[in-house]
Amino acid sequence: MNLENRLNSMRRDNKIHLDNDEIVALAKSLEDVQGDVWLFGSRTEANRKGGDIDILVLTSGDAFATSQQIATRFFALCEEKIDVIVFDAAAMNAEQQAFFTHINKVKLS
Repeated sequence: MNLENRLNSMRRDNKIHLDNDEIVALAKSLEDVQGDVWLFGSRTEANRKGGDIDILVLTSGDAFATSQQIATRFFALCEEKIDVIVFDAAAMNAEQQAFFTHINKVKLS
């Protein structure tokens, strides 16, 4: 199942809060991302309204380039605010590990 279909399914199951335009833009912006991708924050609470889109990527790739690529692609398709955090999965420090462990998150890929 492609990411756009997975996101639509998650929305129908009330696991995430994204509209159609946000789903299409997010799926397109994450197409070539290597690593694990998580949606976190208010958009993982289906009963909430609004809020920015928070993405966490665990990858061994260049953090800045990955973040800029996702945010630029997303904003070209959707003007909603997106925050992209990128951690090196193999080298997370204690603060990053604590953040990852304690946030409310939904795995996208």
